[in-house]
Amino acid sequence: MGRLQIKAENGGLTLYSRRGAWRSGKRLYPADPNDPWFLMVDDDGLAPSRIALIRDAAGSVTGLRCDRLVEMSRTEAAEAWA
Repeated sequence: MGRLQIKAENGGLTLYSRRGAWRSGKRLYPADPNDPWFLMVDDDGLAPSRIALIRDAAGSVTGLRCDRLVEMSRTEAAEAWA
């Protein structure tokens, strides 16, 4: 999977990875109407992946948690590629 990137495009959010199934981009959808920071990845119709955005006290997104994968921390040192 490698690094992940979330981009706002076409009126929604798209998740990209450097390698693997999300390389070409997968649309993100709300997973819980009461929690805008909990998202579902359009990657499997029967059991889609879910991610939770991690925020700091100021509300900025600082990382994400993947339900079946790993916790990742955001860094400004990396250049966007998509």
